[in-house]
Amino acid sequence: MQVQNNLKKYELYSNRSSGTQISRLRERRSGKKLLVSLLILLSVVLLVATVIAANIAFDNTVMAATPDYSLNSPEYSSYNSVFSGFKPTVTFSVIDRGGDKLILSTESVELGEILEDKEIVLDDTCVVNHSLDTVVYDGMEVIIDSITYEEVVVDSVIPYETTTIELQTIPKGTKKVITKGAEGALSSTYKKKYINGVYDSEELVAQVTSLDPVTEVVEVGVGGTFVGKDGKTYSYSYYVDVQATCYGKADGSGDITFCGTPARVGVIAVDPRVIPLWSTCYVTGPYKDIGVVSAEDTGSAIKGNIIDVYMEGTLEDLFAFGRRNMRVYVLEK
Repeated sequence: MQVQNNLKKYELYSNRSSGTQISRLRERRSGKKLLVSLLILLSVVLLVATVIAANIAFDNTVMAATPDYSLNSPEYSSYNSVFSGFKPTVTFSVIDRGGDKLILSTESVELGEILEDKEIVLDDTCVVNHSLDTVVYDGMEVIIDSITYEEVVVDSVIPYETTTIELQTIPKGTKKVITKGAEGALSSTYKKKYINGVYDSEELVAQVTSLDPVTEVVEVGVGGTFVGKDGKTYSYSYYVDVQATCYGKADGSGDITFCGTPARVGVIAVDPRVIPLWSTCYVTGPYKDIGVVSAEDTGSAIKGNIIDVYMEGTLEDLFAFGRRNMRVYVLEK
């Protein structure tokens, strides 16, 4: 009996020990599975984070390389393979040859592709405010204008110029036209520019002178001043270079002038068409300075730039004077 009891105790102990070992083995296996699951989950999280970071970095690179346009939300590139399901668009407008504004929303592609897709045909008479290889962007305004030109010929006159010659040999303040002026003729060709049929600007492209103008030449009397032999300063209207002769009682000339005044020293005979009667003059020359005289007489032989100076003396004295080159200043009154 004692032996059996010992055996039973051993058997019982052996059974309890075996059950404990099985329980511990199960616990170890369950712990390993949990650890593997955690490792797998962590790997997936790291993979997703890596992919997101890579795509953000890729988007930043694309946006930095294409600063000409911006995209609407979502803010990632249409070339992004991970988010390829999203198709970012931009909104811009097109005004075709002055027509209505066309609002477009499309993917960010080159302008030329969009115009071709919309069947907007461009030709040599059109101008676009953006290059066709420009990538469209938000708020972009595309203006397509139709440009036409027209050549116009305009005939006009060329005004003549006037040349003024100042003289001291004609009365002060008088004017004498030597050459009459005449206008010329000019044909000008202008190239006019129209934008969408509305006048914009013009440029001169050619000019042809069909008739040259003629310059008018005018002589103007300006007078002047001089200092006489007596030291006085005289103002004159004009002067005349003449040939002077003399007359007096010795040669039988009359005692009364043409103006009815007594013939005397200080009187000269003149051609009234050259020196008006009653003019006060100053006569001088290399032979003699006669001084201030009055034009009160005329004579049948006094024509043009000739004067006759009244002198006292013998006939020999008159012959000695002969014919002299002298200057007559017609003094201002």
